[in-house]
Amino acid sequence: MSLCFNQIILSGRCTARPELKTTTTGKTFTSFSIAVDRPKTREGNKETDFFNLSAWERTAEFITRYFDKGSPIFIVGRVQNRSWTDEQGQKRFVTEIIVNQADFVESKGQAQDNPPSTPYYQGGQPARQTQTQNYGGSSSSGLIPGVGYDKPAQQTMAPSFPPLQEDDEELPF
Repeated sequence: MSLCFNQIILSGRCTARPELKTTTTGKTFTSFSIAVDRPKTREGNKETDFFNLSAWERTAEFITRYFDKGSPIFIVGRVQNRSWTDEQGQKRFVTEIIVNQADFVESKGQAQDNPPSTPYYQGGQPARQTQTQNYGGSSSSGLIPGVGYDKPAQQTMAPSFPPLQEDDEELPF
């Protein structure tokens, strides 16, 4: 297994309506931010972190189509640093999160009934809704067109070690 691993998972609320933009080369993207609440402190204080995110192509189209200001959103992505020289010749740096996958956190009915973000569970597992290649058509099943409903991916990243016995004196590595 490689020691290089860059993945971030966040769940929060959009701070503004994401807008779809196009680069000069014709690629679509959106830049937006989400607010993520920290656990309450012992004193009961609530703190919030704000994260800047960017999404490209179909992921950007999905986000701008289905999410609005205040919408709960679940994202999987990576942290990326970039730099550029501004118009005054100053070197600028930014750290942002590039979104690889965006999912719904709750059903539309739950969003209206429960303003705070509550995960939607189905069959004991979190309901996962991921984008697919299909952005058109209609759905007679009541599901959102263009959104696939997948099973969570199996975790294959962690190595498997034999269980330790009480009389084992050494670790298996």
